[in-house]
Amino acid sequence: MGSDMNQKLKNVVQHLVKFEKAPKEIKGRLITEWFRAGERLFEEFHGLGVGAGWTASRVRSQPEVAEIVAKVTSNQDWLQSFITIYPNLRVDLEGAVPAVDVCRVRSGVEFLLRGFKGISSSFDKVLRDLEELGELEELDAQLRLWLSTGHRPEFFPGDVPANTPDSHWWWS
Repeated sequence: MGSDMNQKLKNVVQHLVKFEKAPKEIKGRLITEWFRAGERLFEEFHGLGVGAGWTASRVRSQPEVAEIVAKVTSNQDWLQSFITIYPNLRVDLEGAVPAVDVCRVRSGVEFLLRGFKGISSSFDKVLRDLEELGELEELDAQLRLWLSTGHRPEFFPGDVPANTPDSHWWWS
C-alpha cells in the first residue's frame, strides 16, 4: 500500500479524534465546531474511498483500521446525530452549499458503512445502527428531492471523481 493511502488512513484517525474532542453542541441551524468536525471527518472518509478505488479490501488490513473501528464505536451516538441533522443544515433548496461538498460527505458515509462492513460482527452492528438510527434514509430522501426539483447546485469540471461507483447516485 502506498504512502498516500497510509496518509489518508491517518487523516481519518486524526479527524475522528477531532470529532471526538469537539464540544458536542447542537444549536438549531447554527453550524458548530462539532458539526464542522463531522463534515471534515466524512470528507476524509470520501478521500479514503477515492484513494482506495472504493475497494475496501485495500484498507482493511492496515493497522489504522483497528483505531478507526474503536473510535467509530465509541462515538457512534454522536455520529448518528451528525447523520441525522446533516440534511437539515446542508441540503437546502436555495443552493447555498456547494453540491460537491454535500456529495463528498454522503460518499464518505457510504464508504464507512459499506467499506468497513465485515470487519467484525460487533462492528457490523455499529454500522447498521449508524445507518438506521442515523436516519440515512432521510438524508437520501432529501438528496433525491434536491435532484428531482433541480435545486442541486451544478458541479464544476473535475468535481466528480472519475472512479465514483454508480451506487453513489447522488453524484448524477
